[in-house]
Amino acid sequence: MRAAFFEPPAPDFNDTHYQSIDPAYLFWRIQVGKTVEPYRSQGSVMPSWQTLSNKEIWQLVAYLKSRSA
Repeated sequence: MRAAFFEPPAPDFNDTHYQSIDPAYLFWRIQVGKTVEPYRSQGSVMPSWQTLSNKEIWQLVAYLKSRSA
């Protein structure tokens, strides 16, 4: 699995911690990825997904929230 080699490591979206994260924050993080601070200087490998529509990003947010349930 490619994510096993990420540094810093990729999060485990099955973690119940994600139940309490604001969906708007998840939307923002998916949209901007590592392009903003503090993520850029912390070495985040998450790409920006600005190529997705708002609807598609919200669908991803809903999926991530459902994984943590």
